[in-house]
Amino acid sequence: MHTGRAPVTTANKRQGKIDSSQLQARFLAAFSACCSITQAARWAKLTKQAHYCWIKDDPTYLPRFKAAQERAGWALHDEAVRRAAEGVKKAVWYKGKVVGTETEYSDMLLAQTLKANFPERYRDRSSVELGAVGGGPLDIQLTFVPSPKPGEVVRQPEVARIEGDNNGAE
Repeated sequence: MHTGRAPVTTANKRQGKIDSSQLQARFLAAFSACCSITQAARWAKLTKQAHYCWIKDDPTYLPRFKAAQERAGWALHDEAVRRAAEGVKKAVWYKGKVVGTETEYSDMLLAQTLKANFPERYRDRSSVELGAVGGGPLDIQLTFVPSPKPGEVVRQPEVARIEGDNNGAE
């Protein structure tokens, strides 16, 4: 249900008719295709504010919008896979003229898609192991320095030293 706070379309405003269910369906179909609220509003000939009013005022709209977000996300995923696996044709220019095409593949898109779909297998991994020479305990002292005030000159803190074996060079 649209409360009338934001004009939905110029034509509907002039006519005094606003069928929000049809407008919502038009907006959600457009959003599913483009995954952009701004672009979907433009395609559906609506204002972005109508979408936000529907979220606030219509309890049935948000679940339908979330379903449209899911569809849009899968459409973006499919396009990423296509660009990564099938590539994108790009023009090859020579002396100002197109002389052919080449296919560019996106390794970055492929890597991101693999990370999204198989996070356990393709997640970024890093580990840090700390230990004192000879297996003894580490003695670490941290000093926290407050953030400087604007215009204040800050001396560089002294580098913390870990006392101990120092790689056998004492």
